[in-house]
Amino acid sequence: MLALLVVLLMSVMRHLLREWSMPAEFQTKLAAVQIHPQWDLLIVFIISAVGTLVYLGWLVKVSWKAFNEKHAGVESLLQPDSTQEEQVS
Repeated sequence: MLALLVVLLMSVMRHLLREWSMPAEFQTKLAAVQIHPQWDLLIVFIISAVGTLVYLGWLVKVSWKAFNEKHAGVESLLQPDSTQEEQVS
């Protein structure tokens, strides 16, 4: 979401800077030029962003599972065993 906001603000600022810094004679010529939005690049960006988020989610899931499996034996050693308490009493 933050990346989308940054890209949107960058494009708005570029447009405003172009209008403010360009002389009036160029602005009239620029208005005559037909502008084609680059929707295909936006679609590629969105697909890449979603794919990256899905990959990172999968990576966190796999890493968390491996971490829990690795440390499962250590946690059982740290917890007191009920059979040892019964033998003492």
